Parts: sequence; C-alpha cells; structure tokens
Amino acid sequence: MTGAACGLLLPNQTNRTMWLPSPVYERVPQFWLLLGLLFFAFGLYLGFEFNLIFVYLGIGLLCIGRSAWIFQARHLQRSKQASHSEEHTEDQAPTYQG
Repeated sequence: MTGAACGLLLPNQTNRTMWLPSPVYERVPQFWLLLGLLFFAFGLYLGFEFNLIFVYLGIGLLCIGRSAWIFQARHLQRSKQASHSEEHTEDQAPTYQG
C-alpha cells in the first residue's frame, strides 16, 4: 500500500510526518469542497431569519477556499516535479553514435 506524507508541526516538538493512504490523501480537496458546499447549502436552507446564517456561509466559504488552495498547491508542486524530472532525463539521455 502506498501513502503520502503530510507535514504536521506540533508545539515543542520536531517536525513529524504523518502518512495517509494515497486514496485518502488524494481526496482531501474534495472533502473540503463537499464540507464547504454542505455548510453553504445548509446556511441557505435555514434562511436569513436564522441568526447564525453568516457563520454557516462563512465557514462554507472558508472550506471551499481551503479546497481550492490545497488543489492549487498540489498542482503547482506536481507540475514543478514533472518539469524537474524532464530536465534530468534530457540531461542523462544517451546519445546514439552510429
């Protein structure tokens, strides 16, 4: 089973790495998006007469923003790794001298 590392910093402790299974790690942005949409929809369902609607809408928007941030950060990291690995394969490519 493969996994992915997530950095976890705790006060008064060194940097620890938490390992998650790959299917769980890959679904984290979707989880945040779903959670945000649920908060947002539930806030709208309760209506503007409910006193805490702005809390529900705010939490929903924060969760959706967190999802977008995670997705963008992973996309940038993966594209950087892909371009970095392509540079190394071009440098190490054998040349044919025939």
